[in-house]
Amino acid sequence: MARNTGQPWLVSRRYWLTGIGMAVGSGVLNLAVAACGSASTVSPTAASTPKPTVNAAAAAPAAPTASSAAPAATAPAKAALSGTFTTLGWGDIPYNQAMLDDYAKAFPDKVGNLKFTAEGAKSETEVLTKVLTAFAAKSGVPDFFQQNAPTVPQLIDQGIVAPLDALINPNKDVFSPGLLAALSKDGHPYAFPWRPNTWMMFYRKDLLSNAGIDPTSLTTWDAYIAAGKQYFSKTGGKSWLTYEPTNNGNGQPLEIFMDGLGISYVDPDGKPAAGNNPKMLQALESYQDFLTTKTAEARSEWDAPWYTAIKQGEFATMLSAVWLDNTLKGQAPELKGKWGIVPLPGYSAEKPTLGFQEGSPVLLVTTSSPFKDLAMDVMAYQYLTKDRVIAVAKQRIAQNKGAFPPLLTQVLAEAPFNVPDDYYGGINFFKTNLDLSKNGVTIAFNLHFAETLKTYNSHLDLISAGKETAQQAYDTIGKELAGKLGPGG
Repeated sequence: MARNTGQPWLVSRRYWLTGIGMAVGSGVLNLAVAACGSASTVSPTAASTPKPTVNAAAAAPAAPTASSAAPAATAPAKAALSGTFTTLGWGDIPYNQAMLDDYAKAFPDKVGNLKFTAEGAKSETEVLTKVLTAFAAKSGVPDFFQQNAPTVPQLIDQGIVAPLDALINPNKDVFSPGLLAALSKDGHPYAFPWRPNTWMMFYRKDLLSNAGIDPTSLTTWDAYIAAGKQYFSKTGGKSWLTYEPTNNGNGQPLEIFMDGLGISYVDPDGKPAAGNNPKMLQALESYQDFLTTKTAEARSEWDAPWYTAIKQGEFATMLSAVWLDNTLKGQAPELKGKWGIVPLPGYSAEKPTLGFQEGSPVLLVTTSSPFKDLAMDVMAYQYLTKDRVIAVAKQRIAQNKGAFPPLLTQVLAEAPFNVPDDYYGGINFFKTNLDLSKNGVTIAFNLHFAETLKTYNSHLDLISAGKETAQQAYDTIGKELAGKLGPGG
C-alpha cells in the first residue's frame, strides 16, 4: 500500500522495490533497450526527433544560480518557442502544472507560444514504462520526468537522459558531494535531487524517558543496541526500540549501516561487496544484532497494524528519512510534542551516520527534448530561487499541505522556514534537515542495482526469519551475484 500524502513527485516509502525495482530487474527497460550488458536497440540519436517545433534562432535561457534573488535568468529568448513542453510524474499533478504555469506567467518572453502540460501516472513504475515506450516509439517523450535515484544508471546507459551540468554545476554547494556522485557518470550529473531523503532518527521523548534512556546518548550502534536491550526489558517485551521492515524495504536498516561504513552493495571495482568486503559482513551482522538482541522487531510496514503501532507507541524510535515527518503528522497528530529528532548513530561517537535513503526522488531531462535548457531553467526557478521557494511554501501551508524541505539555506531566516515545529518540541525542522544533509553519503547505484537489491533482500528475509546468519548471507549473496552477474558484478 503506497503512501498517499497528496504531495507531488513523492516516492512511496514502501520503496520502489516491488514496483520500479522489480520491474527494472525483470526487464522493463527492455521496452526500449536490450538487457543490461547487451547492445542497445535504440540509440539516443534515433530517438531524438523533437515533437514541438522551434524557431531556428531560438535559444532557451541558461539555468540560474541558487543565489539569484530574482527567478531564473532574465535574458529573454531570442525567438518565440512553439509546440508542447511536457512533464511526467506521479502524485500531486496540479502542483506540477502550477509550477509550469507560474513559470510561463513569470517569463512570457522566454516561453513564447509554448504550451506547458504536466502529465501524471499512478506510480513510478508507470512513469518509467511510459517514458521507455515513448522513447522506443520516438513519440510523446516528456521533456523531463520523475524517477527515484536507483534507476539513473540504466537511463544514462541507454542514452535516455541528458547531463545537467548547466543546472547542477553552478549550484554544487547546495548538494552533498556524495549525493551528486551517486547521480553522475564521468563527472557529469544526470539527475536533479529536488528532495534528498535525509536520514534522521525520530524518537518518542516520553517513551525513552520512561525507560531511563537519554536519546542524545545514542551516538553509536553499540550504545543503541544496549539501549534496545534495556528498553525491551523495561517494557516487559511488549515494545521495541525500533523495527526492521520485512516487506518492500527491509533493506533500509542495512542501507543505513552501509552508509555508516561508507560502502555500497557493489564495490568500486564492480564486485559484490558480499563475499568480498568485510565491511559488508559487519553491516549484515549489525542487521542481525538488532533482531537477536530484541532491539528491533521484524514486521511489515505501510499497513494498518504499522500505523496502529506508531500511534500506540510500540516503537520508541524510527530510523528513517525526512519523508517520515509527513507520515507522523498525518497519521498521529495527537502525538504532537512527543517526538524529537537527532542524527542517526554511527560506528563511532564522532561520526554519526549522515546520508540519504536510496529512494531520493530526482528529475531527469530526456535527450529527445528540444528544450533541455528550458527544462533546467524551470527546475531552477522552482527549487533554487529563494523567492519562489518561499512563495510555494506559503501557498502550500495556506492549502493545508506541508511545505517541502528546501535545498537553499538562504530561506531558513524567513517564514515559513524560520518557525519552530511544535510537533518536535520546538526545533526548527527545516534547519535540522539541512544540517543533517551536509556531507551526507548515499550508496552507489549501477546497471544491475535492481537484481542486486533483490538478492540482498531475499537474504535479509532469511535473517529476519532466523533461517540464516549474517555470515551465511554474506557468503551466499556473493556467490549468487557472481553467478547471476559475473565476477565483476
